[in-house]
Amino acid sequence: MMDTLLKRIMILAEKQPDKEAVIYKDEILTYHELKQKIVGISDILKEKGILKDDRVCVTAVSKPEMVAAYLGIQMCKAIAVFVDKNGTPESIAAIYQEADAKLLLTDKPMKKCSAYCQVLSLRTVYQSAAERDIHMFENILPEEDSIAELLFTSGTTGRPKGVILTYKAVYHILCNTILGIDMAEDDRILLPLPLHHSFALRVLRAALYKGATVILQNGFTFAKEVETNVMHHHCNALAAVPTSYEVMRGQMQDDFERVMKNMRYIEFSAGALSVRQ
Repeated sequence: MMDTLLKRIMILAEKQPDKEAVIYKDEILTYHELKQKIVGISDILKEKGILKDDRVCVTAVSKPEMVAAYLGIQMCKAIAVFVDKNGTPESIAAIYQEADAKLLLTDKPMKKCSAYCQVLSLRTVYQSAAERDIHMFENILPEEDSIAELLFTSGTTGRPKGVILTYKAVYHILCNTILGIDMAEDDRILLPLPLHHSFALRVLRAALYKGATVILQNGFTFAKEVETNVMHHHCNALAAVPTSYEVMRGQMQDDFERVMKNMRYIEFSAGALSVRQ
């Protein structure tokens, strides 16, 4: 039987309200707080005229506000469209138009594209959501073949192309991830990957559905940040792409084993592993 991530989080918010759901540096969202943000963002979007099946673009920053906005979009029955946080205003506007979106949630300067995009500050919407009252969640599952999300390809071989993910597809993707790596409720997963990519989103959805904790990080650029997050937040799992992992390992050198010794698993995707890895 199909389920949804949104419905599951509403249940987890009652079952384990004080458990950490999403962490970014020193900012923490418990499952109860995540629910509050989702409901508040959904209300704000409805007030802005967002209706069922409208497309809403969101800049996929590796921060709690992106996670809450993504699910807030779905709570008001709209369709989430993920946009590269490093995209130019022109490339973001192109995806906005291609998706026939009604709104863009971002904090990037979009003034030169204001004629094409209706923009709201993602951070402002996220902060305003804390002031909202919580109301009852409509315990109604969407049609399994209705569109949940739009992912756009990188555009390395042409113009970015939108890939449709239905609610049924999203559910089976997260189930396959949980079963495939034996994800557990007590996992604390470091996720230093761009959240507009399918791999990062797959891990994020699965971890939250399972009731685990996700530690967000803005890329693998500095091994010291990986070490800080692993040690400070007691991470026992990591999602990585082989090339970035190899760079990180090279930077850590003799400290690598000390930092990674408590990892229950490291999940790789988006490339082949070398024999050394």
